[in-house]
Amino acid sequence: MTGLSQYLNQNPILSLMLICHFLSDFHLQSQKVADLKHSRKKYLFKHLFWVAIPLFISFFLQWRMWWILLLIWFSHAAIDLTKPLLMQGLKLNKKKGFLLDQFLHLTILLATSFSIRIFLYQIGYRFRCYPLSCS
Repeated sequence: MTGLSQYLNQNPILSLMLICHFLSDFHLQSQKVADLKHSRKKYLFKHLFWVAIPLFISFFLQWRMWWILLLIWFSHAAIDLTKPLLMQGLKLNKKKGFLLDQFLHLTILLATSFSIRIFLYQIGYRFRCYPLSCS
């Protein structure tokens, strides 16, 4: 029987990127920054700084993947920069805008992780199982 825990354990890059995302979008971002980042650039840049911190720390865990971490940061910035335009164009309320925002962020993370996994598999790299996690 496989579950989410085993899947995430077998996909360490996805696990790392999800941790970074949840830290930066929920734990390191104050409600004030969340409310003002789309109307005042100062708060958007503050948020993007806090998005970069977990990615920078994870660089030391996966230093060979620096370009992926940079891609994730730029995609996060692009999504956050265009969110007000998307919300206005699609006539979305705050709740639907939030759901769209999270959907886009998670889609980027999943697509990036999946692409990396395929690339690494093609070049012969195999992820190791961690103790107590592989049967």
